[in-house]
Amino acid sequence: VSIHTEKQAYATNIDITFRAQTEEPDPLEFLWHFGDSRPLWTTSRSFNKTYHTPDRYSVVVVASNGLSSFTSAVHPVLVQRAVCPNRLLLQPSVVLNHTASFTCRVNSGTNLSYSWSFGDGTSRTGGNTEQHVFHRTGEFTVEVTVSNLVSSASLTAQMFVVDRPCKPPAVKNMGPLKIQVRRYEPVGLGVTYEAEVQCDVSQGLEYSWSLYTSTGLPVPLPPVHTDRQSITLPSHFLHYGIYTAIARVQIVGSVVYSNYSVCVEVVPSPLVSFIHGGTNMFLSSRNSSIISLNGQLSYDPDYPMNHLSYSWTCKPISAIDSSCFDEYVPTSFSVIVFPVGFLKQDFDQFRFTLTVQSGERSSTADTFI
Repeated sequence: VSIHTEKQAYATNIDITFRAQTEEPDPLEFLWHFGDSRPLWTTSRSFNKTYHTPDRYSVVVVASNGLSSFTSAVHPVLVQRAVCPNRLLLQPSVVLNHTASFTCRVNSGTNLSYSWSFGDGTSRTGGNTEQHVFHRTGEFTVEVTVSNLVSSASLTAQMFVVDRPCKPPAVKNMGPLKIQVRRYEPVGLGVTYEAEVQCDVSQGLEYSWSLYTSTGLPVPLPPVHTDRQSITLPSHFLHYGIYTAIARVQIVGSVVYSNYSVCVEVVPSPLVSFIHGGTNMFLSSRNSSIISLNGQLSYDPDYPMNHLSYSWTCKPISAIDSSCFDEYVPTSFSVIVFPVGFLKQDFDQFRFTLTVQSGERSSTADTFI
């Protein structure tokens, strides 16, 4: 009898299927020794096992037909904890030909190896902490890949190599990391700083704003100043959705810059339903005049040019379920007009409701006669 698994190494908390292979026909019984608990009897050739602790386990199975038994050779299984990276620590800038230090932190993982790429054509394996000397100036992407036999994960960070000491601007945002606005509202964004700019070659700051959809597509900006510390997007410019605004703050005369970003969510506004003349109208039951209910001042604040649909309903204020009219009255226009005599004489109070709709949004307004 022998033991078969698809792989030799597995992550913790993952089902491993062990299969006993033998030419002996069923029925057979199998006694499994998994190396981390008491032996287990089964009548099935396959068994699913989960290890929760990383280690190297020696698995043995004993097959028995009631008359004799057969013991397998040891089947080694290596169990490792999958990599969960935390962050890559480094100084954002370093002076040319000076040593830069890098530290990779992970939340979990066992038997880890580290592969480093420094963005200047240099790559090597090493430990969780490395040092490197850059021999040319510029912006470099440092990447470390952390792996074991069951998983792999990468972290990246930007580093500037400069001739003279120069740190990226310590930007911060004026408000929360995410702002929520209605579509009819202008969007104001701005950059402020945690500390003074520390750069020996600074000749001022340059700003460049850009905007992206939730899928990463760039949004062409309207004719506004995108090269200033703050930016205001006009009302009705953005459609509903989530956007990311990024301001690149560049130190003039240097490759060094910082990115400030903020999430902007544009949410729908309720429609405004409005019936001209107030919420109550008092008439004599003997009045023979014409009643006009006007909802033309209703509007969509988010899309003012959208066509609105109107629907009027009426219910008598009574415990009796009834319609309001003895005659037909059109109710799908912004204004409804009817003689007082069209109202049923059995009731003296009526509730008219106007429902205004634009796309999937709607709102209502009431008036009482």
